[in-house]
Amino acid sequence: MSKLATTLILLGVALGCLACADADGGNDCRSDADCASSASCASANDDGPRCGMGPPADECSGDADCDAPARCGVVDRNSCQEHVACVAPCDGSSCPADESCGADGRCAPTPCTGGFTCAAWRSCGGEGGAVDVHGCVTPSCATDFDCDDGTVCVNQLCAPDAGTCELPVP
Repeated sequence: MSKLATTLILLGVALGCLACADADGGNDCRSDADCASSASCASANDDGPRCGMGPPADECSGDADCDAPARCGVVDRNSCQEHVACVAPCDGSSCPADESCGADGRCAPTPCTGGFTCAAWRSCGGEGGAVDVHGCVTPSCATDFDCDDGTVCVNQLCAPDAGTCELPVP
């Protein structure tokens, strides 16, 4: 290894670039193979962060485990802390922006057929890729040529940009 490459690696480590895929500090990736062994390739298609530790233990397994009017429901959705717990029934304004309050008093992802707008590179419904919690379909791919103009293939799914190498969130 050249002296310059070694210096660049040490500089990257000093600047906190432990997940960088290459010695010059770049971290664009198309798959986990492009990242350092402890990192993974994250893209705009990911539902949440890469988690190093598991979420808290579930606090309930059904409504009977909760004191009325609380219901057993998902909290901290799409985060490293996602789990089920006793929560107050939702109302029209208590759910996150991408969720709706159901008749059962629980927040749930708003479907794309019910008002959620899919990202530009995804379509509402259909086949041929990964389907997210809103029903938005991301086209699958093997190479960039399988994706529409302006998108690239990352982790075998079309995405708006190359992925980035990320370490797990503790």
